Amino acid sequence: DNSHDEHAIDDLSIKAGAAFESMTVALEVAPNGQQYSGSSVLYTYNAAPVVSSFFPERGPVGGATQVLLWGSNLDAGTHYQCRFDNLTVPASYEPIGGTIHCESAAHASGAVPLEVTLNAQQFSSSLVSFTYYADPSVSVVSPDSGPAAGGTLVRLHGEGFDAGQEYRCRFGEDVVNATLVESATL
Repeated sequence: DNSHDEHAIDDLSIKAGAAFESMTVALEVAPNGQQYSGSSVLYTYNAAPVVSSFFPERGPVGGATQVLLWGSNLDAGTHYQCRFDNLTVPASYEPIGGTIHCESAAHASGAVPLEVTLNAQQFSSSLVSFTYYADPSVSVVSPDSGPAAGGTLVRLHGEGFDAGQEYRCRFGEDVVNATLVESATL
């Protein structure tokens, strides 16, 4: 007889796993708790992901910051996600460089935990923080004009500049490096 029955199991929870190194085992099922299937379907226990560094470490409260994460045990995932505090966003793994990429979610200002998951269920516990800052606002530009060839030192005054680390100014489509000067006067 060549007829076969096919049955699916849903909501199976496995409570054990590899702590430091990935390990592949045969997964079998016993409908009566005694005789197990002989299917030899492979299941891989993954070592817990660890985030060791990421860049940039901060972004605006509106989100949309492209974050790149490095660490260990990041390569064996099937459904990558990042979690900023309690907000989960999709992520992807880049084999060249072994990094996870995600975009920050919108969140109130302040430092929040940033963690990753490889299977959309268990998250890392790396204790790293992403810092959200309020959008800066410019109140005064001095001088407010200069030659088209460039080279003019322009000073900006306003609020929310102190949360940054890597400053840039954009003049139309032209982006230039900038420096924060703490107590500049007009």
